[in-house]
Amino acid sequence: MATSPGLDGFPSEVHEQIVGCLDLRGLFSLGACSVRWKSTAARNLQQRLMASGHERPEDDRCPICFDLIELPMGKHSTINVCCMKRKCDGCLLAACQGGMDDRCSFCRTPLPADDASQLAMIQKCADKGDADAINHLGEQYYHGILGLGKDVPRAIELWIKAAELGSSEAHHHLGLVYYTGDGVEEDKPRGRYHWKQAAMKG
Repeated sequence: MATSPGLDGFPSEVHEQIVGCLDLRGLFSLGACSVRWKSTAARNLQQRLMASGHERPEDDRCPICFDLIELPMGKHSTINVCCMKRKCDGCLLAACQGGMDDRCSFCRTPLPADDASQLAMIQKCADKGDADAINHLGEQYYHGILGLGKDVPRAIELWIKAAELGSSEAHHHLGLVYYTGDGVEEDKPRGRYHWKQAAMKG
């Protein structure tokens, strides 16, 4: 059977159904063909949508310009503890050039002046159940910064809470400490579990 023009871009099963629906005059018949066509088109669309996805999570986008932040994100962005949003260096530079170097470029809150103020802002967000703030607070305990002593068990406790609230970063941190046995008994299967959860959450 000769193929119809303009059908080369379709998958073979769709192509066969389209050609099978052509009547002798070369026009589409409207009966059962229409149902088969819609069913096949819907199935193919669902398969394409399920196979597609984002290569990077939505949290990797700057909330101001919506561009993906260059990797490694820690070198090309900053987290402001007032709103726990990660902004790209380009937007921070634009805010500074526009005279907003003393306020958050996202929520307009005055920036904290010292470690105690920063810690108070993180704690305030964490007390409200913000998973990102709880994860960030865990990082401060893990590294012993912002005037906190290094406390890995406390960091793990906070990361578990943040992971339960949906933080993929907290799952990543938990995977790392359990897999390497850093501050906790080494548990490679548990570490892999947390890495898998982090990957599934984006």
